[in-house]
Amino acid sequence: MSISRRALAGAALVAPLAGIAGARAQAAWPTRPIRIIVPFAPGSSPDVIARLLGERLARAAGQPVVIDNRPGATTMIGAQAVAQARPDGYTLLYTINSTVSINPFLFSRMPYRVEDLAPVIRVLSVPFVLIVPASAPLRSARDLIALARARAGALNVGSSGIGTSAHIVMARFLNEAGVTATHVTFRQGPLNDIMAGRIDAAFEPSTTAIPQVEAGAVRALAVSGPRRLPVLPSVPAVAETIAGFAGESWQGLFAPRGTAPEVIASLSRLTRGIVETEEFRGRLQELGLVPEGGTPEEFQAFIAEESPVWARVIRDNGITLDGG
Repeated sequence: MSISRRALAGAALVAPLAGIAGARAQAAWPTRPIRIIVPFAPGSSPDVIARLLGERLARAAGQPVVIDNRPGATTMIGAQAVAQARPDGYTLLYTINSTVSINPFLFSRMPYRVEDLAPVIRVLSVPFVLIVPASAPLRSARDLIALARARAGALNVGSSGIGTSAHIVMARFLNEAGVTATHVTFRQGPLNDIMAGRIDAAFEPSTTAIPQVEAGAVRALAVSGPRRLPVLPSVPAVAETIAGFAGESWQGLFAPRGTAPEVIASLSRLTRGIVETEEFRGRLQELGLVPEGGTPEEFQAFIAEESPVWARVIRDNGITLDGG
């Protein structure tokens, strides 16, 4: 009887001690290198920003940060790798909005679930610039809408592919303007064809559009974010013509589902501190990007709010990437 009581007493002590040990292990994070999987090729915009973030995270965390590029399958290869990774805070995902806010509505089956990825921080937004050839007589989004209405579907608009953010933003713009156009895809994007006057309009990411706008190679009619960009102060937001319009991409950091709250909190604290620095924010703004930040809870709420909007655009326009 006394032996049994001793065993029970020992077991009762082991449980809290194990909990204390586990808490200490979590509190010690990070104790080894952190890997950030980027589902894009080296040199791409998400890769460049992930490396900027990674360099600063390495200094803040006191551990090396390794960027692991896993491009392909509309970000699904990289997302799957993180969704299946051990949730210990040492394998993270740096990706764009398509991974969680667009792919689930383009594909009937995916190798990961959105809930397999735990939001950490929305690092930045990527506005699109509505551009037309420099030789076009158009001066505003309203002019483009009038032209689309007059040409009744004959206007050609471009993107780098079906289901890309630029394609879906353009689809939303046309829907809300009440006009139609012919969508043309370009493997390398539509920018060169806009410059050559072979296509009428496109929403181009700010990072690649702004240099061409400043060089006079294309004309900017509007930006897709809720407000004007500091680097293009004379270019209005689409929302100044179509009330409530917003159509940006974004980039953010995720951890595997099941990552300890303490680790998520540490990641959030470190990365939010980076994004809030004037140096980092200034670098993003120089590139035409909009710094964001915020908590994991705010990031989660943002995704929950925007996903139904893109789901509706995708459904209303019959956009799909299912193979059969």
